[in-house]
Amino acid sequence: MTAQATNPLSACYALLEQANNQLDVLGEPCRSAIIVNTAIGLVGNGGFPYFFEMDFPGNPPYERFTEAFRRVGLVDIAERFAQLVSLFPFDAPHASRALRQQFLDKRPREFDAAMTQLEDLIYALEDSDTLLERHIQGLAP
Repeated sequence: MTAQATNPLSACYALLEQANNQLDVLGEPCRSAIIVNTAIGLVGNGGFPYFFEMDFPGNPPYERFTEAFRRVGLVDIAERFAQLVSLFPFDAPHASRALRQQFLDKRPREFDAAMTQLEDLIYALEDSDTLLERHIQGLAP
């Protein structure tokens, strides 16, 4: 039995490894599934402060995460994530870890409230792996 037959998400990660961890080489639906799985994992391990402390390979714009959330059917999360990113008081927050950290250290109340609401939505996801696997198999809403 192949990895794809037992677990489509694992098969996507195997493809990523074969592509030398170059996410842009992967096509859809694997690319979006991996992006969303990574984001959910980071938030689950330390909330959005942990997510925003990270520099992702190639520093992709945060719009890529918004698009990926949308593609897998997490439209509310996508919209709230885009809103959260828009609260950074500088352009291209994905490009400057130092500026993100300075902002996170001060964390205005509005940002903190939006971040907490979004974290709650992500924590409330009952089975994100099944959602992502359905997306990979073309069964997503």
